[in-house]
Order: sequence, then C-alpha cells, then structure tokens
Amino acid sequence: MTYYETKIGKIIEEEFDSRMGNAVVSYIMDKGISNIKEITDEQIEKLEGNGLITQDFVQSLVRCARRICNECEWIELIEFIRLHLWCTPTVHDVYLYKEDFNDESFAELLDNLDLDESEVGEEIKLFAVVDKDCLKE
Repeated sequence: MTYYETKIGKIIEEEFDSRMGNAVVSYIMDKGISNIKEITDEQIEKLEGNGLITQDFVQSLVRCARRICNECEWIELIEFIRLHLWCTPTVHDVYLYKEDFNDESFAELLDNLDLDESEVGEEIKLFAVVDKDCLKE
C-alpha cells in the first residue's frame, strides 16, 4: 500500500499537503493525541503564524492533526510512521529448502509457521519486509 492509499495519507492530502506528513506526525507526537482531540474550531481560528510560517499553514497543520487523531486508531498512526515516513520498506523473497534442514528442524519450522507438511513441497517461499537501510551491502 502506498502513502496515498492509506487513511492517514488521504487525510493529509485532503487537509494539508502530502509533503507535510512528517510535520503533522511530529506535531501529533509533540502535543499528544488526547490533547489534539480537544482542540476546537475556535481555538484553531485564533492560531497565528510567525516569521517562518503563515497563519494558514499553522491552522491547516492543526486541523489535519486533529482529524487524524479523531478518525484514526493509534495503531494506524504507528503503522503509517513505520511504513511511510521514516523508513522505506522493501519486500524480499526468501526461499527455504527442505534439503537444507534435518527432519526435526524442518518439522519445527513448519510448526512455527502453522503449516502442515502436506501443504509444503520441497521449498517454502516467504516474503520479508525490511527497511532497505538496515540491509548489509
């Protein structure tokens, strides 16, 4: 799933700017979900800009953060952070061959994967999602 297909990504796109995902999440982490949920429209209207950012920017940021906090579960936020902001996950195919195991260790592997030997041929293909930055070259 890409950034734009996630619930949080769509909210950021609708309320603010897709390039500001990090800013919105940082604001949520700084202020706290429960505190942001309590912000009213009147409070947002009173927010002012400063020498670096405009009033409209600040208000859009807070409005976007409030909508995310009200419409999304915290686990969705954690997943969004993990998969779309601070790492670039890649999927690798991992093949495990029966011949590389002894009978006991292969049976243990099947048990851990909740697979029956009748469901598996001579190999098991797994998909591993990893952060490409943590791979050794």
